[in-house]
Amino acid sequence: MKIVNINLASDVIVIRSAWINKHFLIRFLWENTFLPWLLKKKKIDILHGMDYSIPLIPTVFKKITTFHDAILVTQFDGRPLIKKAILRFMFKKYLKASNIVVTVSEFSKNDIQKRFNFQKKIINAGIAIQNFYFEFQSEKKSFSKFEHLVVKQMYFIYYGGYRHNKNVEYLRNTEGILKKYGYKLVLIGAPDNFFANISDLDEMTVRFQALSQEDLCILISNSAALIFPSFYEGFGLPVVETMALGVPVVCADNTSLAEIAGQSALLFNLNDVQEFKDKLALLIEDKLLRAKLIALGYERAALF
Repeated sequence: MKIVNINLASDVIVIRSAWINKHFLIRFLWENTFLPWLLKKKKIDILHGMDYSIPLIPTVFKKITTFHDAILVTQFDGRPLIKKAILRFMFKKYLKASNIVVTVSEFSKNDIQKRFNFQKKIINAGIAIQNFYFEFQSEKKSFSKFEHLVVKQMYFIYYGGYRHNKNVEYLRNTEGILKKYGYKLVLIGAPDNFFANISDLDEMTVRFQALSQEDLCILISNSAALIFPSFYEGFGLPVVETMALGVPVVCADNTSLAEIAGQSALLFNLNDVQEFKDKLALLIEDKLLRAKLIALGYERAALF
């Protein structure tokens, strides 16, 4: 456990406990024994749990909890049913124990209220995008380290993880478009089972694992578009980051994505593969549309 004082406010502390988060039982015991004792000793008035959980026991301090979404209890999470049942039970307990509940989108707010029949007010605080993305100047950054792999604006990009809800397999539907226009698909993230599921695209795919934030932004800002075919998102951070970098977005029209992207992206129905392919082709061929989406994307990203 590490306690960090925040320079911006002398009366605020941050408690980081990465090793505890790896073990649910240890974390639960720590949150309901040592943590309340520590916060009482330090005369803390408010605890903000940034990731679902807080002490369930009665405490002298108020408790705010951030629930980014309810994916852990959905069919899109990929966990065994028994684990989901336990998580659902714990979710309800954490919600009930919270004095204030915070989330990141209207979709997440409504989804949490509906799934858990939660009647208390939920605050949609959104997510603030780092200024780094808005201030990044790709024209001043060297693309040379990637030139032997891809051509500027001749590749689509995907990043954002490979969990079940990310629906990475859907990217197989890009094959015809990639072949027709001579484009490539860039995937960014650590390898896992999903990589094997699109191995038939190997000749048209370039994969990167760990990248610096600068290299990630170089690849995004020189791409034709971000493709984001997720089943379920509580917010969809890559969508806004990509818009802030001046790159069009093609994303699914479900969960929070339509809310976050608004009219500034090309949205498609996951059940309509032809629509998806048509949107990619349209973006490649229509330069005016591309310019319009870039301008709308900047405006949209600035809202966050």
